[in-house]
Parts: sequence; C-alpha cells; structure tokens
Amino acid sequence: MNGFSTIRIQPVRLHWLVDDSPGDLCAHAGVVVTVDGEPFITSAEKDLAVSTGALHLLRTLADDHTPQTPRAEHLIPHCGHFMAVDDESGAVVNVGCLSGANWWVRHEGGGVVLTREDGAEARVSEREWARAVAEFADAVDAFYATSPARQPADEHEAEWFPAMRHEWRQRRSAINLSPEEHRNEA
Repeated sequence: MNGFSTIRIQPVRLHWLVDDSPGDLCAHAGVVVTVDGEPFITSAEKDLAVSTGALHLLRTLADDHTPQTPRAEHLIPHCGHFMAVDDESGAVVNVGCLSGANWWVRHEGGGVVLTREDGAEARVSEREWARAVAEFADAVDAFYATSPARQPADEHEAEWFPAMRHEWRQRRSAINLSPEEHRNEA
C-alpha cells in the first residue's frame, strides 16, 4: 500500500440553465467527490457552474488552492455572476456568489492533500489527482461537444469565453493519460 487514496470527481445531471440556448456559456451540474469509494464532497443537489469548476480544478494541477492562497472563491462555484480576463495575468477570473463546493488542495511530498472545510483530509498521488481532474474536465467538455455551439452575446463575453476555453484546452492537453488510466463509467 502506498498510502494514497483513489478519487473520483463526477458531474451529476449536466445541463444548461437556459434550455440549451447557445447564449448560455456555463455548463451546470451537481458534483460528487468520492475518495476510496466513500463520499468526500457531496453537492449533487446543488446547481454548480462546472465549466468554471473544471478550469479551477485544472489550475490546481500546478498551484495549491489553500486558505492562504485561494485560487478562486470556490473550486466549483455556484455561479459566475461576472467573468473577465485579468489584464495583468491574462487569466479568466470568476466572481460568483457566496455559494459553491470547495475544498483545499495542497501539493506535498509527491502527493496531493485534499482538505474539506471541516478539516477532514485525504491524500492522493499527483497522478491520481491529475487523472480525476482530467476525467471531470473531459465529462464537462463532452457535454459542450454534444450541445449547440456556444455563442457569446456581447464583446465582454466574446473576450472571456474563448480565453477560458483556450486555457482549459491548454491545461488539459498537458495531462497525458494512458488508456489504462481512464476509468470506465459504472
């Protein structure tokens, strides 16, 4: 035993808020995170912005998300009241509401320590974390692929939406998973 757990991050009931309208840019779903098959984060009944959440999770592959250095208000926000491209960093920034699903992510000693807000922790390998994040991002991306093309409604959306999708694809393409590493949906 290597001391590392297994993890799954799954969107539940992917949907658009505005009945498949191409102007709805953010995919929503509930989210369930299991560690060694046991619930770790359960937000299946919430309506979360999983497209933004996928980007936030992809960012945690390179950066910690801790109370001291939060990368977002929530790893998976409830909503994105405001999205913009930061002029200084070029990163898409999401300003949402006070709700969402959150846990802390800290890279430590060849692994990743995940900490819930109640203090409960799990430790997964870097590779296991990358696999779980990639599969979550892929599930959300597949939902985009099977939906009508998203169409930003104005200049502001036309700036941040392609920037978000570009960063998402760039970060996702950096994760190379072998066929054996992909888990089949049960």
